[in-house]
Amino acid sequence: MKTGDIKRTKINNASASIGKYLALVLGTLGGSAALAPVTAHADVDLLIGNHDMTTGGTIAEYTLTGAAAGSPSFPFSAYEPGGIAVSGSDMYFTTGYFGSPGQIQKYTLSGSAVTTPLVTGLNSPAGIAITGSGNYLYVANRGGNTIGEYNTSGTLENTISTGISSPVGLAIYGNNLFVANSGNSSIAKYSLSGTPEGSFSTSSTGAPYGIALSSNGSYLYVASDSGTVSEYTTAGTLVNSFGSSGSFSLLSAYGVALYGGDLFVTQDQNYNDVGVFNAATGATLGSETLSGGTLTNPLISGLDDPYSIAITPEPGPLALLGMGALGLLLKRRKTHN
Repeated sequence: MKTGDIKRTKINNASASIGKYLALVLGTLGGSAALAPVTAHADVDLLIGNHDMTTGGTIAEYTLTGAAAGSPSFPFSAYEPGGIAVSGSDMYFTTGYFGSPGQIQKYTLSGSAVTTPLVTGLNSPAGIAITGSGNYLYVANRGGNTIGEYNTSGTLENTISTGISSPVGLAIYGNNLFVANSGNSSIAKYSLSGTPEGSFSTSSTGAPYGIALSSNGSYLYVASDSGTVSEYTTAGTLVNSFGSSGSFSLLSAYGVALYGGDLFVTQDQNYNDVGVFNAATGATLGSETLSGGTLTNPLISGLDDPYSIAITPEPGPLALLGMGALGLLLKRRKTHN
């Protein structure tokens, strides 16, 4: 093991012990918001990547109650944003989800450019994840069937290609990286140095896009092309599938982010909204209703092809991931932790 890997292992073990929620997705810009079930928190907001093929894309910020936030710098232009990840006061996101230019951008959480671009030459990049130390980025090259590891200066450290097939969502917990392979309908697990540590099929619930981890890293919430959000153990056992019984039968689920017991889900294409659900049961929250796959009174509506979603953290050492991903310390509803 490299010296850097040893240091990274110690840091990530420490950060994992405090617990975190990680999630991944992609997204679009927004319009109106309905009454939400969760209580607003001054230090916690939603970041949503809007593809918006007409204007090129934006990243917008909302409170947990669905109100627009981040004024005056949000929303700001971002070309086809894929994954979003947050570390400290900085935000990293990928651009060029459907093609060039495939890049990583670095901004402050107030929306000011820091390094643009940080990395170039990516191939339709999707999810992005940051280690607990905040020193390393992992990026899904969806078009190139690889995962790239970079330091936060933008230098390529390692490339993972074994077992990778059209990767979209990424999530990190401790010393492990989880990859949502949309190309072969699987979730693959790796060490942070890139060693394969197993995989499992999601073919029964569909090709995976967004993924989110529970606070102890034992459960994965997976949004799939079938419109369902499924809960798996990280060993691959299907625990629950919100949609198989019609209780969570969304038409176009793409990204997921977990905050305590609340699961935030983006719908792309013709639906263009964000809903919030009970992570343990899949039940709608607040004033939302769900019938025949149609979500009424969603948390946020009027978006434009939203893919990625992330949650800005409270102060503290967190590992977050993009394509919608992220980790939070606060447990708010009873669910797996």
